[in-house]
Amino acid sequence: MVGLAAIALLTAASIFAPWLTPYDPLQPDFTALRESYSWAHPLGTDMAGRDMLTRVLYGGRMSLAVGVTAQLAVMFVGIIIGAISGYYGKLVDTLIMRFTDIMFAFPTGMLQIILMIAFGRGFPQMILAMTITSWVNVARLVRGEVLGFKQREFIEAARSVGARDRDIIWRHLFPNLIGPMIVWFSLGIPAAIMAEAGLSFLGIGLVPPTPSWGIMMNQGNEMWRALPHMIIVPAAVIALVMISFTMLGDGLRDALDPHMSR
Repeated sequence: MVGLAAIALLTAASIFAPWLTPYDPLQPDFTALRESYSWAHPLGTDMAGRDMLTRVLYGGRMSLAVGVTAQLAVMFVGIIIGAISGYYGKLVDTLIMRFTDIMFAFPTGMLQIILMIAFGRGFPQMILAMTITSWVNVARLVRGEVLGFKQREFIEAARSVGARDRDIIWRHLFPNLIGPMIVWFSLGIPAAIMAEAGLSFLGIGLVPPTPSWGIMMNQGNEMWRALPHMIIVPAAVIALVMISFTMLGDGLRDALDPHMSR
């Protein structure tokens, strides 16, 4: 519940940022350069005089958007590939799993960097790079679940009445995957946010001056000796989000898995 409350609070603050802060996250204010904490700027300002609290709130919009969108794309691709592999088995399963093993052999972070260099910087390019590198684990999880369910009596009954494979997968198998997928989705969002932060920190992620926590850390790294709060603030927010989503995922796993709740 604590993780859910923290996520809800941060998400609401990011969505309603224009009504919560009077400052513009992109407009420099040369009268407030490099200020430390004050009543006017509770988290200080950056080297251009922009309010850090405002940039954190607006940056949350972009970072959370990357996390949710990337994870939705990853889940979509992983569920389809995993369901096909587990349901049809034999040669189809062998070919898909061997390709999955090849993809799994590449270091995720290194492959994302290579893809971002090849695709260029930007939001769509980042979503595509994360999808290509992260669907493997979802596909493996779905395949394992489908292998366990496809021999059950209700699947055999559906086959006996002439149900098509597509209908069996989406009407009978997919509803049984919702629980594990919700848990995986909640745990995958912080991983996507961390990937965005890492890529933007390296300067190959989102394009400035778009505020995101990764871009803020990149800018703070250049000024960390003079203005340490520029990197401490976004790093602390990312850590809070990671912990909150992890707590939420653990809670959902305990609630949705009957074996964990015993």
